[in-house]
Amino acid sequence: MALQHHLSITTALWAALMTAVVSFLVKLYEARSAIGRLRQQGLSMPPWNPIFGHLYFCYKVTSRLSRDAHPNYLPDTIRRELPELGPIFYLDTWPIGPQMLVVVSTRGLYQITQEDSLPKHPRLKHFLNPIAGGLDLVTMEGALWKKWRGIFNPGFSSTYLMSLAGGIVEETENFCKNLQSLAQDHALFHMKDLADNLTMDVIGRIVMNVHLSSQTRNNPLVNGLRSQVKWLTFGADINPFARYNPVRPIVHWYNSRRMNIYINRVIDSRFSELNVRDGNIERANKSIIDLVLTSYLSDRSPNSFANMDPTFKTFTMNQIKLFLFSGHDTNSSTVCYIFYALTIKPDILKRVRNEHNSVFGLNPQEAPELITADPYLLNQLPYTLAVIKEVLRLYPAVSGTRIGELGFDVIDDAGRHFPTRDFLVWDIG
Repeated sequence: MALQHHLSITTALWAALMTAVVSFLVKLYEARSAIGRLRQQGLSMPPWNPIFGHLYFCYKVTSRLSRDAHPNYLPDTIRRELPELGPIFYLDTWPIGPQMLVVVSTRGLYQITQEDSLPKHPRLKHFLNPIAGGLDLVTMEGALWKKWRGIFNPGFSSTYLMSLAGGIVEETENFCKNLQSLAQDHALFHMKDLADNLTMDVIGRIVMNVHLSSQTRNNPLVNGLRSQVKWLTFGADINPFARYNPVRPIVHWYNSRRMNIYINRVIDSRFSELNVRDGNIERANKSIIDLVLTSYLSDRSPNSFANMDPTFKTFTMNQIKLFLFSGHDTNSSTVCYIFYALTIKPDILKRVRNEHNSVFGLNPQEAPELITADPYLLNQLPYTLAVIKEVLRLYPAVSGTRIGELGFDVIDDAGRHFPTRDFLVWDIG
C-alpha cells in the first residue's frame, strides 16, 4: 500500500514536470515565432537567434556595462553599435524579460503617448508598488487619474514654484558648499550622491516644507527610501536569486513602515495647523502638502475637519514618496549630466557664465540673494535653459513602459508599421 502511494506521488510529480516543460516549450515556440515573422517582414531588430532570441546578444552588450548602469543604457548602447537599426526596433528577451518594442524617435513617442496613449504596462505598477502602494499619479489612468491630478495641480504651476525659490536656493547653497569643500580637498567623489541629497532636500522643502537636511546628516525618510530603491525589481533579473529573493518583501515592509511613520507625522502636523486656522495659510508659505490639504478641507463640511479620510491620507502619503523617488533618480541624474556636458564643452560653459554675469553681476556670492528677492530673474537666462533642454535630449533620465494593443502600430519615418500587440512598448526620452 505504501509502495503504491509512493508510486502515485512520483507519477504525479513527473506528470506536473512534463506539463510544465511542454507548456514552456509551447510558449517559447510562440514567442520566437512571433518575432521570426516580424523579422521576415524586414522590421528592425539586432541579430536574432531562433532559440535564444536576443538573450545572448543583450548579455554581450550588458557585460560591457557597469553592473549598476541605468537600464536606459541597454537600448542606447545597442543603437550606437548598430546605427542601421534606427530609433524603433524589437528586443526578444523572453523568458527572462518581456518581448519589447523600443521606441526612441520623437514621432514614435508622440504616437504612443499623445496621438493614441497606450495603457501603462502592469510591470510598472509592480515596480512602483513598494514605493507608492499602487495609488499614485504615475500608474493611475482615466477618470481616477484626472481626479487626483486635479487635487495636486496647484503644486505644479510655475507661479507657485517661483514662490518657493527661497527654499530651493538655500538647499542649493548647501550643495555648492559641499562641492567647494571637496574641490579644495582634491578628493574623488560620486557626484550622483551629492545630487541625490540635493534633490531630496529640495523636494522635502517643496512638498512638505520640511528640512530633510540629507546633505549634512542622515534622515530616516531618506534612508528608508534609498534602501527601498535598492531592493526594487522590474521582474526581469537574469539572476533568479535576485528576482525571487525571499528577503525582499521583509525589507520592503520595514522600509515602508519607516517612511510612512515619518510622512504620517508631517501630514498630521500640517492638517492640525490648517484646522486651527480654518484652512487659511498665506499661499507664499505653503508647501504642496498644504495646498492639497487646503483643497481637501474646502470640499468638506466643518463637522468633518477633525478626522482625515483614510483613503485620502494614504494616497497623499504615497504620492509624497513617489515625488521623492522620482526626483531621486531623474533630477539628480540630470544635474550630473549638466556638469558632465559643461565639462566637455568649455566654450558652452563660458557662454553660460557670461549670461549669468550679465543677469546676476560678477560676484557669484550675490546671486542667491538676488534670486530669492526676484525669482523671475531666472526667466532672463534663455541660453542656460537651452543647455538644460539639450542635456535632457541627449541624456534622457526617464523612460516609460506601455502595453501594446491589437491593431495599434508604431509607424517610423520610412512608413514601416511596427505592431505592438503583446509587446512591452519601451518609450525612451
